[in-house]
Amino acid sequence: MVFLATMFGCLPAEPAGPVSALSGWVPPAVDDTHATAVWSVEEAADRLAEVARSPLPAPRVARDAYFTLMALGDASCPGDPYQLMSTHVPNDGCGADSGARFIGISRWLAGDAVEGSNDVESFLLYGDMRIVEPDHDALEAGGFAGLKIASSAGRFARRGEVSGSWVQENGRDWLGEGLSGTLVMDHVVQEGVPRARVTGGVARPSATVYYEDLTFDPDCGENARGAVSARDPSGGWWRYDLGDTRCDGCGTLAFEDEPATEVCVDVAPLAAAIDVALDPS
Repeated sequence: MVFLATMFGCLPAEPAGPVSALSGWVPPAVDDTHATAVWSVEEAADRLAEVARSPLPAPRVARDAYFTLMALGDASCPGDPYQLMSTHVPNDGCGADSGARFIGISRWLAGDAVEGSNDVESFLLYGDMRIVEPDHDALEAGGFAGLKIASSAGRFARRGEVSGSWVQENGRDWLGEGLSGTLVMDHVVQEGVPRARVTGGVARPSATVYYEDLTFDPDCGENARGAVSARDPSGGWWRYDLGDTRCDGCGTLAFEDEPATEVCVDVAPLAAAIDVALDPS
């Protein structure tokens, strides 16, 4: 059985030792100056609309790129067609006869199962790796990407997740641009009625965005609940809050703790973007 899971780390309740060995050391003052917005309200609204029209990162893109590169390996390097293991790949990497080079570790999990009344299929790819093609283009990743599909009578549910940092030189789709962050996407069709949700944040060269349980369901028609934020060039955040009950396609837009402005930004394309991102093929 394969489940998609987010890995959490824990910090000790108390420091294990002294914060500093320097007697009398005083930490530097923290600059609490608020950012000043570069974008106007109109520009921020336009940026959020552009974000809503942009594709979301599909887990299958990471999977396909990975296996295209793994096909360049052989029995001596990396010694396994599915994953990079420390028993075969030394710390400084190894070279295959094709000219490709494999560095790091990875794990591939995939399978089919039955969970109650659901037929389940899933895959999960995670690793800390660098795979260099013969022409020196490289895939670099530290994180995981996965997809889980559960189907039963009258119900079809998908959950996808992309987490960590990923980039591929001359790669296709979102890998070519690269991203860092964690994004969880859900799409459920129950008795023919679709529902979709995206939550989490991603940073790309083109935009840094954070989704707060942005949800599409029949009660809101084509409109959404939740909020989405975009990072201003100043480093501050513009937050577009659609609320939980409005369902009129409008909401409040505010920069940091400044007064909010009523605006109407079309985020409806994100519902279709979630559906496309969770296509396994």
